[in-house]
Amino acid sequence: QKAFPEVPLDFESIFLKVAETLARASRISIENARLIVSLPSLDARLENFDLSLIPGEKRNGVDFSIGRSEIDLEDKGGAFSLRSGLTFSGSLRPASSLGFEAAFTLASPRVVLTGIEESLCSITVESTGRLDLKAKEVAVSRLKIAVPDLLDLQGTVGGRFGQGLFLEAEGTARFDKLENVATLLGTRLPAGFRRARLKGRAVLSGKYGIQHSGQEMIDNLDGTLALEAIEFDHVINGLPFHGRASGKVHATGPSRTPRLSADVRSSIGKVALGNLSVGRSDLHIIAAATKGDVKISKFAGTIKDLSFDVAEGKRLFFDKVMLTGRAGLDLGRKTMVLNSLEARFPGIAPI
Repeated sequence: QKAFPEVPLDFESIFLKVAETLARASRISIENARLIVSLPSLDARLENFDLSLIPGEKRNGVDFSIGRSEIDLEDKGGAFSLRSGLTFSGSLRPASSLGFEAAFTLASPRVVLTGIEESLCSITVESTGRLDLKAKEVAVSRLKIAVPDLLDLQGTVGGRFGQGLFLEAEGTARFDKLENVATLLGTRLPAGFRRARLKGRAVLSGKYGIQHSGQEMIDNLDGTLALEAIEFDHVINGLPFHGRASGKVHATGPSRTPRLSADVRSSIGKVALGNLSVGRSDLHIIAAATKGDVKISKFAGTIKDLSFDVAEGKRLFFDKVMLTGRAGLDLGRKTMVLNSLEARFPGIAPI
């Protein structure tokens, strides 16, 4: 359809007629087929696929499956391409609203994005929902995306479309092996961190909504990133560096100017810099931040086995040093204010 018709298409009537036609058949199948779709910015090919349509048990819908096919998507500008094996199955229930249930798997997908090629073992997507064209509403009551050893996402999506757009998504994404995420990012990481080793787990959960009406777009997010047993190994200036972290970071508000809050605990292994040596450091930070400033309501640190040269041949040693305080950062002016600081050394009155 290249032009808008004078009378809008009655999609509900079309769906019902398709359902009536399928009800007269016991099975419709196509073998070894090819489908080519060319859009202004994208070419899509589905090669060597078998399509099967079978009326549902109550003959009020249709079950479908696509097997042993190969999909090829390519951006005409050359910025993106996807090649993968594809299997697809599910069911459609034409009625006053179109109900659907579908699952598809991309086998050994190869993705090229801005000249960088990545390969995955598989991507599986499962979904259940409905599409009401008369009310102009869509609801996905179950959405699951799984990439083995990389990502497990479960959530829901709902929205309305027509004169404007409203969309709301809620879900939880688990990254059980961050080392695989770091490997996938590869050259996209800053040059100084590409050889660093990252381990641990992270869970991202929350809700995101977006509303677009005319020239105005409003969005809002409310999400939490939980860090679980994160470990970071790197070499800085020729010296090994080992760090650990756990805690939560919460974000709320518009995506361009979110309000952040964090409660994070971290530890750093032995560090030696010039005449300074530290056996281990533990730090607990509670902070809140906006686009313009950061307020650290609490930082509490413990430094073990601190030693440094005070004169030639003389070295000062403390088995434990404890620091607590509050601080603030003005990101616009690039200034920092230390509101309070207390240092405790063994055998010395607090400073």
